[in-house]
Amino acid sequence: IAGIAAALLARRMVVPIRVLQTGAQRIGGGDLGHRLSIRTGDELEALADQFNRSAEALQNSYETLEQRVEDRTRELTASLEQQTATAEILQVISQSPTDVQPVLEAVAKAAVRFCGAADAIITLREGQEMKVAAHDGPLAVARLGERSPLDRTRLSGRAIIDGQTVHVPDVTALDPSEFATTLDLAKQAGFSAALAVPMLREGLAVGGIMLRRPEPGPFTPRQIELLETFAAQAVIAIQNVRLFTELRESLEQQTASAEILQVISESPTDFKPVLDAIAKAAVRFCGASDVTVALRDGHDILVSAMHEGVAGARLGNRRELDRATIMGRAIIDNRTIHVADVFALDPAEYGTTVALNRKQNLRALLAAPMLREGGAIGSILLRKPDAGEFTPRQVELLEAFTAQAVIAIENVRLFTEIQEKSRQLEVASQHKSQFLANMSHELRTPLNAILGYTEMMVDGLYGALPEKATGVLDRVQSNGRHLLGLINDVLDLAKIEAGQLAITVEPYVITDMVTTVLSATESLARTKGIGLSSTVAPGLPSGTGDARRLTQVLLNLVGNAIKFTDQGSVEVRAAQVGDTFELSIVDTGFGIAPEDQKKIFEEFQQVDNTSTRKKGGTGLGLSISRKIVELHGGAITVESEIGKGSTFKVTIPIHVAAAKEAAQ
Repeated sequence: IAGIAAALLARRMVVPIRVLQTGAQRIGGGDLGHRLSIRTGDELEALADQFNRSAEALQNSYETLEQRVEDRTRELTASLEQQTATAEILQVISQSPTDVQPVLEAVAKAAVRFCGAADAIITLREGQEMKVAAHDGPLAVARLGERSPLDRTRLSGRAIIDGQTVHVPDVTALDPSEFATTLDLAKQAGFSAALAVPMLREGLAVGGIMLRRPEPGPFTPRQIELLETFAAQAVIAIQNVRLFTELRESLEQQTASAEILQVISESPTDFKPVLDAIAKAAVRFCGASDVTVALRDGHDILVSAMHEGVAGARLGNRRELDRATIMGRAIIDNRTIHVADVFALDPAEYGTTVALNRKQNLRALLAAPMLREGGAIGSILLRKPDAGEFTPRQVELLEAFTAQAVIAIENVRLFTEIQEKSRQLEVASQHKSQFLANMSHELRTPLNAILGYTEMMVDGLYGALPEKATGVLDRVQSNGRHLLGLINDVLDLAKIEAGQLAITVEPYVITDMVTTVLSATESLARTKGIGLSSTVAPGLPSGTGDARRLTQVLLNLVGNAIKFTDQGSVEVRAAQVGDTFELSIVDTGFGIAPEDQKKIFEEFQQVDNTSTRKKGGTGLGLSISRKIVELHGGAITVESEIGKGSTFKVTIPIHVAAAKEAAQ
């Protein structure tokens, strides 16, 4: 009996266990909907119930995970598509730096595609109007370029004016008194839901994007956010085009200004080419159909330049200066006159302007005066057939052109005046030089006679003289010789200025020239108690040149050295350097400051230029010496340091060709 009971018990347990095993395998294999059915009333039934609860929980978790994965996949797909759309628009922006239209069209297509709309309309703000710039979709819309008033009765207008997004899930819920235009458009185009976002730049709307669809219902937050992103991209494109256009216009205008300045520099005696260049540039850069440049001539204005065939005008035309014409008014009032539409002018006040331009069908005018010292000397007139104002940049550029025209006219006037003054100065200089030359001759003749009679009296040819009289005559001779030297300097200067100083080419010996100069200046050096010596290189060849004039140069340099040396010595050195003689006068005098070393070779310039003038002189010696040396094809220079003396160096060719031209 015990065995039979054990067998029955075992059989009763085996069946539920097999059910558990089979059910666990099915659940583990993915059949999460399978449930175990065991009714043993013991632990096996409890275990089966536990399996069933676990399977149900697992099934619920799996279904939730699938839904989350599906939702996340959908979100990622939408995000990827949106990022792709954004990237595509950015690519269009990069490919259209000068044209915003392709970008606006791409934005409209992307808005319809990703924002759940039937169509998209992009409008741009122009003053108090909106202009349709792009459209995508089947719903009725105004034509591209068509304008409409910018007001709050339209959803796009409200979004632009307020600078805020306007979301209308159902237009039938709008207040007719506040959105009358929107409700009319909704009936005509057949839309019920709308979304309008502004295109903001620096807090102000430059336009707006509006989405529409026939069925009512809200747009999702993601769709609204994406449309605002598209609006920001459209603004980027508009800004890029604006900046690119401004940069290009600025470069073109700078080029035009540079070209005009070049014409000014190339036409110092004629401003007509400048006015012609300005007229061409004004047509090119100021949006005008023709340009007229007129100059004031008393009570008339004279047409001086034109471009693009101004009807009814010819170069040289003269008309009365009056306020009935725009050019006349600009000249009389000294201000720029801007007329957006000639047809709006009062014929009683602008009779000539209205009649002429209506006949030629020209609507907009711009005239800027050419101002010089507060008064207008002329005017430049721009005209175009379309009504509307010229841009501030065009007005500014025209005023810059008028300033350049004034510069050209002033240049010609000043150049002409300078030429005339130069001619007058040249004539006066010739007269002065002739006068000095004549006066020098007239002064030298009696002065030589005075010196001759004085010398004879000192020599006793007229009898013995008292000692006091002899001393007086010595001073007369000394001062007379000094005066004769001054007269000779003035005569040389007059010859130089008159172009009459020439050199005589003849053989000379440097050693003899140095000896002559030292003999003539030895007494002056001995009187001051300073040493005077020379160092002449042996074997120097004979030279050819004007020995008398070169001796004059050495006498002047040695005399100056002795004059400005109170202690020490003066030395004359001569040597051959290649094909030149190099003569140096070295002293231990006061020295010359660096700022004075160049000007001492100019006429009437001295280092000692104080009111006391302790050393005397006219300041002509070095100037004349430089001219003589230059006539020989040489140069004269100085090296000096305050308190350490000076070295004047003369370098001249050993053999000088015969002078064909006088010093100038």
